[in-house]
Amino acid sequence: MVEDTAYSEMSFMPDHRLAALQELSSAMLCTDDIGTIGNLMLNCATSLTNAERASIMLPRPENEFYIVAARGLDRQVARDRIVKDDRGIVAQVIRSKTPCWTQDISRDESLRPLKKAKYRTNSFISCPIISNNAPVGVLNVADKKDRSAFSSTDFAVIQMLANQAAAAFDRAFLIGQLKAKIAELEDANARIIRAKEMETEFAMRCSHELRTPLNAIRGAALFLQKSANITRTDQHEFYQIISQDSERMLQTVQTLLTVLQPQDESRAGNPMPINFRELIEHITSTKALRTMLAQASVRLTSRLKEFPADVVVDKNRYTELFMNVMELTVPYLQKGDSIALHASDNSHAQLRILFPRPLPEPVVSLLNESARDSSFERLDLRLRISSVRKLIDANRWELQAENRTGGLELTVSVPKNTRSSRERVFRKVLNRFAEFVCELLALNTCSIMVIDPLTTQLTIHGAHGISPEIFRSTRLEMGEHIAGQVAAKGKPLLIENVETDPSTMKLNRPHYNTRSLLSVPLIKNGRVFGVLNLNNKRSGEAFTEADLALSTAIGARITNLVEGMISSSLTESDCKIHLDSLDNLISAVQSSPPGRSAVFGIMRDLARALRLSQEDLQQALYVSLLFDLGLSVLNKRITEKTALDPADLTVIRAHPTSTINLINQFEISDEVCRIILHHHERYNGTGYPDGLRGEEIPLISRMLAVVDAYTAMTSERVYRKTFSAEKALGEIIAGAGELYDPAVVAAFQQVIRGNSSALYLQGRSGNA
Repeated sequence: MVEDTAYSEMSFMPDHRLAALQELSSAMLCTDDIGTIGNLMLNCATSLTNAERASIMLPRPENEFYIVAARGLDRQVARDRIVKDDRGIVAQVIRSKTPCWTQDISRDESLRPLKKAKYRTNSFISCPIISNNAPVGVLNVADKKDRSAFSSTDFAVIQMLANQAAAAFDRAFLIGQLKAKIAELEDANARIIRAKEMETEFAMRCSHELRTPLNAIRGAALFLQKSANITRTDQHEFYQIISQDSERMLQTVQTLLTVLQPQDESRAGNPMPINFRELIEHITSTKALRTMLAQASVRLTSRLKEFPADVVVDKNRYTELFMNVMELTVPYLQKGDSIALHASDNSHAQLRILFPRPLPEPVVSLLNESARDSSFERLDLRLRISSVRKLIDANRWELQAENRTGGLELTVSVPKNTRSSRERVFRKVLNRFAEFVCELLALNTCSIMVIDPLTTQLTIHGAHGISPEIFRSTRLEMGEHIAGQVAAKGKPLLIENVETDPSTMKLNRPHYNTRSLLSVPLIKNGRVFGVLNLNNKRSGEAFTEADLALSTAIGARITNLVEGMISSSLTESDCKIHLDSLDNLISAVQSSPPGRSAVFGIMRDLARALRLSQEDLQQALYVSLLFDLGLSVLNKRITEKTALDPADLTVIRAHPTSTINLINQFEISDEVCRIILHHHERYNGTGYPDGLRGEEIPLISRMLAVVDAYTAMTSERVYRKTFSAEKALGEIIAGAGELYDPAVVAAFQQVIRGNSSALYLQGRSGNA
């Protein structure tokens, strides 16, 4: 371990390095995307230190650090590596908040006890990224290309980069939190509007449903008040009227509440795996609970200690349940009383809440839902108990209340993180993936069906664009309907018209706005485990063979995702990473500029002209819809500028790695990432990021370079006028051999010339 030497080395640092650091500072102000910032940092770090391997690690909630950007590391290793071992070098750097620089690890006595990564050389640098005296990341470089040791100047560069990273990540985190708060407020506002609508409806129903019993009660009360001489029989009769109509009012209110309650799915909220002990600690530390207990002069003690079980719950819903229970029970306690929390771990994670005093038996009966005691007249408590029961039932938890000798014992049981309890999270991720597929392919409807291993029936596990009723009720036998046939045969099915296709010959269903559909089997290790169904192109057009090739590629990604989720034990962070990745992808697709369908169409025809294999065709079509998504994370100020400065160019040139970051969580092919990374290389070696030349550049990257340039020239841009198709084609031909692969240009020319009657020569390629 060594002390900070960055600023003492600045005076000896070459001008080109200082200029690069200054340019990086300007570039990082142009984006708030974490992945883009990380890649900008690594581009600079590897360039200035001549390192082959580098990584930036950021923290996760469980005191773990994960790799957000990497160079020279296996993609799978970079994606899956988590640092939490106290004996590792990176862990030591994080814990000590001190940078580590060694010229020869084999001779460094201080590093001998620590676990070491496998380096090609014995020299490396690991530097913490410190903000507010706390580690918020780590910057690592290793293995200089010339196999020499890192110098003190290299070390100073990495320290300065780490300092810049701290400021950049702080800014990005704050902007991310601001965006999250804005989204949260928008969601809260939408819920408030819905609640207001429900309140209005509730008031109207109350006015109608409660008027009759209220008038009856009022009339009976007035009669009793004004009648001086009334027989006991008449008096009893009017008391009966008041009692019966009061109960009728309570039942009416209960019915109205039931009708107006959200569906179970929404009451279940946003379930995520979380450690049960951490969940209870989160609840007991809330300000609202502490204030309530302080006002009542009641203490709360917990005996949870280490509780290893994970549960799948929505923290807000469980907190709401706990607060309702406290608000229901605390008023029955006295000053100085103490509530004790105990936890037990068996088939369920159980929280026992021990109160020193009993509750009225009607309250206990209502909590257990074992009685509807009409003698319990406190409407406010009945409504609060109703809310508790709704939360319990909607989330499939269990609640038991019992008055014992020492007071009330209330037990809430939650399923542990088993397969059944993780099903909700599984479906949530697949729902989001189905939404991503719809956005990527411009569809209205997509469903992902999985075969139940016990019943062998197909059920929907993820969908977008179908009703909740269809989602819940659809169960298909193998061979039944289209999806069942695809699952049974293990072969995809493309239907242009369900009314005329001999394999279906049935009328179009009302929830389809087109007659064309596509169904692809999901296959793992030669076994079909599910089906991907695509319906309702937004353009109204029929699906094509190109769509079939594309959906097969997407199906492979879904297969990998499902397999990974089934075979692994998901933590809260894992689920959040999956969902955040999909949210970012959906947002990127939605905000990407128009023209993806044009690239898709030309790539389809160019792939055929070059006689690509079926596998390469699938890859080319798949990449054509994704390759530039990284541009969507850039600051709009850059994309709308008419002239770019060096910092802007630095950020824009990082967009291929930003695209890879967006898809990295689900992408299974290293070749796809390589194609995306190098689609801005030039045939003569003057492109970026690595200056590859000729056939060093992947073929599909060379194809994308031509198609991307052509569609850019024939599309509207703020910095220049739109080129005609002929002029754009002329520019492409002029660049053959220098910018573009001559063989690709020749095939491209045939595609464009061969479609003179189509839309290509108008600067468009039509829909896929």
